[in-house]
Amino acid sequence: GNKILLELARRGHQVTAIVQRKFAPNTANKNYQPIIIDYDSYLKNQSINLYKSAEKGLLDKIWSTSGGGLGLTELFFNQSSVQNLLKSNQEFDMVILEQFLNDAFKGFCNFYKAHCVA
Repeated sequence: GNKILLELARRGHQVTAIVQRKFAPNTANKNYQPIIIDYDSYLKNQSINLYKSAEKGLLDKIWSTSGGGLGLTELFFNQSSVQNLLKSNQEFDMVILEQFLNDAFKGFCNFYKAHCVA
């Protein structure tokens, strides 16, 4: 996903991207503004035992996956960098997001009255 955003910036589009620190690009581009979020402390505390996971039934797997998604979503929206973005009065024509355990992120499309590409 980040390659597409970097290419859009290289071609002259103004891009604001919410990215984990470890995925932030090393190269500077005046058209690319990263909003850095930190999931590291959360992920360190989340241990997944694949052997135990394989023993779970389908509903248990769905429940634990959606619970993890909820935890990440709450962590995401409580990040000061995301809060600052929401308060910044910036305007966007389009919101591009990855579609995996992040239905709440579609709220950015509504919040900014922007086209949504998932």
